[in-house]
This record gives sequence, structure tokens and C-alpha cells, in this order.
Amino acid sequence: MHILALEPYWGGSHRSFIEGWQSHSRHRFTVLHLPAHHWKWRMRHGPWTFAERVSQLTDDPFDCLWLSSMVPVHELRGLLPNELRQLPIVVYFHENQLTYPLPPGAERDLQYGWSEIVSCLSADAIWFNSGFHRDEFCLAAETLLDRMPDFAPTNAWNEARSRMAVESPGIERSTALRRDPTGNPRIAWVGRWEADKNPEMFFGGLIDLRQRGIRPQLVVLGERFERTPDVFAVAREKLSDQIEIWGYRKSREEYLFALAGVDIVVSTAHHEFFGIAIAEAVDSGALPLLPDRLAYPEVIDRIACPSLSTCFYDGSQPGLVARLTDWLTPGRLSELRSQLADPLEASISRFDWYQRAMAMDRRVDALVTLARTRPVR
Repeated sequence: MHILALEPYWGGSHRSFIEGWQSHSRHRFTVLHLPAHHWKWRMRHGPWTFAERVSQLTDDPFDCLWLSSMVPVHELRGLLPNELRQLPIVVYFHENQLTYPLPPGAERDLQYGWSEIVSCLSADAIWFNSGFHRDEFCLAAETLLDRMPDFAPTNAWNEARSRMAVESPGIERSTALRRDPTGNPRIAWVGRWEADKNPEMFFGGLIDLRQRGIRPQLVVLGERFERTPDVFAVAREKLSDQIEIWGYRKSREEYLFALAGVDIVVSTAHHEFFGIAIAEAVDSGALPLLPDRLAYPEVIDRIACPSLSTCFYDGSQPGLVARLTDWLTPGRLSELRSQLADPLEASISRFDWYQRAMAMDRRVDALVTLARTRPVR
């Protein structure tokens, strides 16, 4: 199969998804992308820009179009050359604009969420990175449809739901040698330096531990942007003698080396549609300590492995501090590693890119086969 992939936001998880799938797939890809800036403008001009670029391609015929949800399917299809307009389209949701957390004081612009709803009505297949994400988006979409004064596309939406599937991203399994524990245990932050990851609770919990005389080493990673929550600067000063690594690692090798020494990876996030940084940290040997919400119970599959329930806390700062106090008791981490090594490996191995690429390849095969049997529109 020959897949034409269009990504208007070429950065972060959007870029790594396409690169990971492409590098492990048995299909051929032609990838067109735009810079990872100005997401609202990308959603508005993307269909026209991509349609122009596609019309200039001289590649062999395509069998399928794959779009991230930032490309409105309905707008793109109407602008494509006729021979491409008939191809099956997969739309992939890394995030959505109906439930993505807003900055303080911001008001949600529903036109972008509505555009995503119509994309679902127009696409041949709709993929989400987690079941949690799919369910949250569907609930928000149906709430919006219920607010329509008339002509709500209820039947079309119910049909669209039957075309939805969960296709999680993959991870490149770590080959970095795990560093032997030396001195104090290391606790890591791997999230973006943004408010929706709730850094205030993470650092507040560490300050609480410090006041109890518990001072683990800190590895603070993750991508930062122009506007960084003030708590990072405050924490860097208050916890300076505990910090081993601070800040974004520019190369993949540096990042994996940092992860290979981590004992515990903590999340305090209010928002997470998947959690690929957590999955990578666990793959590198860290024990996860996660709020019991969002996509985390799905990624660290405690339903299949009930013993993994110990990796979750109640989502509060006191709950986090209590669990860390227990885990940092002498000898406790070794006990947990022994108990959880196999369940964590079973949970994370599901996201090996080789397996994920094969699963998505098969789904594309089935979609294209079905499309070839339907009448031309």
C-alpha cells in the first residue's frame, strides 16, 4: 500500500508518530508536513495548502490518506484532485479541541471542536491514541450536539462512532544500559513544562518530603516553551542540592541516558491523552507513580495486571507524598522492582513500534480493501 500522510503540526508526538510508524511499516509513505507553530492557523489554511502540494506530486498512485485531526477532512476532500477524492481517509486524534485544557481565563472557541466533529462524520476511519481520549471526546461532542437548536446530525454521529478505533502510538524500546543505583533514589519529571501537567503539585510534594527529611535526587526533563510556570524557577532554587539533571535534553541519546538512571517517574498531570513520556521512562526501568485518572490506567494496564494498582495514587498531593514516603523507605524500591518487573514489561511491551506498526498496517489493509468494493461517489 502507498499511504499519503498529511501532518500540519510537525513536532513532538505528531512527528514521532509518523516517523515511528513509517520506519516499522511494510507500507510506503509519502509525508507532507507544515511547521509546528500557530495550530489554529494550520487548521484553517491546512486543507488548501496541502491540496496545492498534493496536486504537484508525481509519486505512484496512493491507496489511502492519513491525516492528523488538525486537517479538517471535509475541507480537504473537497479541494483534492478527483482521483484522490475517492481514496479512504483515516483521521488520527493525538488531541482534540473540545477537551484540551485551556490557559487560565481563556474561553473555548467551539469552531475548532465542531470542525473535528465534522471530520469524524466525513472520514472513513477515526483513530484515537487511547480509549480514554476517544470516550472523553465523544462525550464532549455529544454534549455539543445536544446544544444545537435543530438539525443535529445524530444519526450520522452514531454511524461515525462505529468507525472509531484505538491505535496507540508506539515507542522505540530502550537499548540504553540501566545505570546502577548510587546514593539517593532518583525521581523524574518527564512532562512538558506547562500548567496542565500540574508541576505545582509535583514540586510541592517534593518540598513536603524535604521537610520530613527525605531528599531524593531529582531528574527534571521535558520540553519547555516561552511561557514556563513560575514554580520551576522556585523549585530549582529550593531544591538545588537535590538536582542531578535539569532541563530538556537535545539528543535522544542524552535523554535515554538520563532516563536509564531514574528509579521513580512521577506524573501529577491534569491532562494526558496517552502519556508516551511515561511509557518511555517505564521502558527504561523507572517505576511509575501516577494519578488514578486520564489514560494512565490504560497505559499501565492494571486491569490485566492487578498488581500494578500500587503504581497509582489518589491524585492529591497528600496521596502522592504518602506513597513516595513508603516507596523511599530503605529496601522498598528493591522489593517493588522485584514484584513489578514482569507486569510492567508486559504492559509496556504492547507499545513496541514493531507491534504497533503491524496492527495499523493491517487496519489500513482492511480499510482499503473495503473501499475498493464500494461504489464511486
